Amino acid sequence: MAAVIKKEYEVSEPDLEITAEIISDDTVKTAFTAEDTVRIIRLMASLPHGVRYMSPILEGFVETSTNFAVIRKHDDGIQLLTNQRSSVMSRLYSVSDSIQAAAELAGGVVTLDNEYLSWPPRHDSPLLKVCRGIYRKKYGKEPVVESTHAGLECGLIGSRYPGMDMISMGPTIKNPHSPDERLSLSSLDSFRDFFALLLTEMNF
Repeated sequence: MAAVIKKEYEVSEPDLEITAEIISDDTVKTAFTAEDTVRIIRLMASLPHGVRYMSPILEGFVETSTNFAVIRKHDDGIQLLTNQRSSVMSRLYSVSDSIQAAAELAGGVVTLDNEYLSWPPRHDSPLLKVCRGIYRKKYGKEPVVESTHAGLECGLIGSRYPGMDMISMGPTIKNPHSPDERLSLSSLDSFRDFFALLLTEMNF
């Protein structure tokens, strides 16, 4: 089975290692019962994972996804952590409801925490139109405009000020939210110049 799994992940996880070892009799006393083991395995198999919905508006844009992230063993049972993201709040709640239903059928208790508020893309944005024009004038080419369903501050701000026109932009960052996070200094210079032009255009 280890060989099968390593073959499945040979590209994304080339250094994957799977080990098995004999444990002591003292440790066996803390093992799950056969019934609980089956229940846990069925729960994990039933939990949604990965892309759930693609955007019907933007080709190739992931609208909603969920990640079965962490499993921890505690003295009184196990804890499963999942992470849902969506640019549409109703879809986010729908996936969360599916996870809650599966957990409750398995006899589990669900706690919702750290909610990412959605930020639906708005490609008719007047602010985006201004930024496109400035970019074309400065660099002589069309900017690459992308959308993301990950959690951004814009979702929180937009919930406080409905209808606010917003875009998210900045310098190039590699490997964000990790020990390998890096900032491109040359892109920071370019972004500073672009942002100065934007403020001038908007009379700030």
